[in-house]
Amino acid sequence: DATKIKFNDGYKLIQEAVRSKFRLSDDIFKIEWYNLHETFLNKRRDIKKGLRKQETTVQTNPSAQI
Repeated sequence: DATKIKFNDGYKLIQEAVRSKFRLSDDIFKIEWYNLHETFLNKRRDIKKGLRKQETTVQTNPSAQI
């Protein structure tokens, strides 16, 4: 369930890793987390979109295969 993801231990671990990596105080992290989270999601969406596009190209044009 997507509404419970914030209580998932893995999600909390990712948050703490990001906070630690960028050396953010708890207050700054709380302010910036939404923007960082959206950035990560957009990057993941772009990667998935690129992979799907690449698969489609290979399926429609087998000679384009690398």
